[in-house]
Amino acid sequence: MANRDPSGSRSSFLKTFGLATFGAMAIEWKRSRAYSLAGSHRIVGANERIGVGVIGCGGQGITHIRTMQRLQKWGENIAVVAVCDVYQKRLDYAAKISDAKPYRDYRKLLEDSDVDAVFIVTPEHWHAKMTLDALDAGKDIYLEKPITRYLDESFAVYNAAMKSKSVIQVGSQWTSEERWWQAAELVKEGKLGKLVWSQTSYCRNSKGGEWN
Repeated sequence: MANRDPSGSRSSFLKTFGLATFGAMAIEWKRSRAYSLAGSHRIVGANERIGVGVIGCGGQGITHIRTMQRLQKWGENIAVVAVCDVYQKRLDYAAKISDAKPYRDYRKLLEDSDVDAVFIVTPEHWHAKMTLDALDAGKDIYLEKPITRYLDESFAVYNAAMKSKSVIQVGSQWTSEERWWQAAELVKEGKLGKLVWSQTSYCRNSKGGEWN
């Protein structure tokens, strides 16, 4: 789900976002890109920086921080400027590796004028509330899957996003990769013939467990 600006006036937030295991999701406005999210509330000049706040600093949140740091080294005009977690140990670690301002309360992070966009990387029962609050605060949002826990929450988020000038993108691991766009084109063009069956699976088996 995305609220896009058809005029193209919004500045590019992140491009070629590096994919990584355990939750670095691909967002793709353009099929040639692995990740793109627009900053919608101001025109960002060449010398301006897009400030990102990461809410939720577990393994997945740290992965996003690391990826944005790599993008910054590659020349992208972004930086993680704020991090938030209720678990002090994780918050301290995230602040240490990012040199970002730490917050225990995500609402305080949303009040930070240096934050242009937020990554919501929290347990799913917080997704709806945090997304609605972030929209109210005028932030662009990268929201980890699932959108919400309950269907009525999803409608509330959708309706709020459509009324907002913010950009919101929901992460779904790997599904924005170029290969899937190519496969979709093959299907649409009928090059695979009549499809009667499709099956896929995704499994993890790691020493430390699926997540942490």
